[in-house]
Amino acid sequence: MRHINDRITMVTQSILNIYKESKIDHSLEVFCEIILIAKILRYRIGKEEGKNFPKLRTIKKLTKEIMKNIKKDKEYPIINNFISSYKENKLKKLN
Repeated sequence: MRHINDRITMVTQSILNIYKESKIDHSLEVFCEIILIAKILRYRIGKEEGKNFPKLRTIKKLTKEIMKNIKKDKEYPIINNFISSYKENKLKKLN
């Protein structure tokens, strides 16, 4: 568990540093967004490491909404191609 939390802390610190460099105000809204990112990371990393973290309903709902919006986006073919290329390259490196 500590390993997962350490990795999530590194990511959130990186985001905060980028925000600081970009002079983004550290408001409550910003921290809520970072908490959401951390929860998503905790779920995803934990799942990949075989841990059983419950996925929050709000995250499921947001994920479905984002997926709908992405599919409507004119850039969808580019996004889809990027994901496919990434997966192919990852498989090539593993072999």
